[in-house]
Amino acid sequence: MLGELTLREVQRRAEELRTLVASGTPARAALLALAWHELGDAMKRTGAVIVAELGEKELVQLAPRLSAVLPSPR
Repeated sequence: MLGELTLREVQRRAEELRTLVASGTPARAALLALAWHELGDAMKRTGAVIVAELGEKELVQLAPRLSAVLPSPR
């Protein structure tokens, strides 16, 4: 689940996507790599250990670009 990912896992995902981009994969992968990189930056900036610790505003902005679906509010 997205909210349980650690900063290291987010950084690893961003690196995997950057590698795909470097190998000539479609532009969609470049956009995903950038979004995952920005997620890692947001986590570093706020001191979040897992994604769920980010503020709702940041998650709402980033999640659609990560190809992630946020859980419905309860």
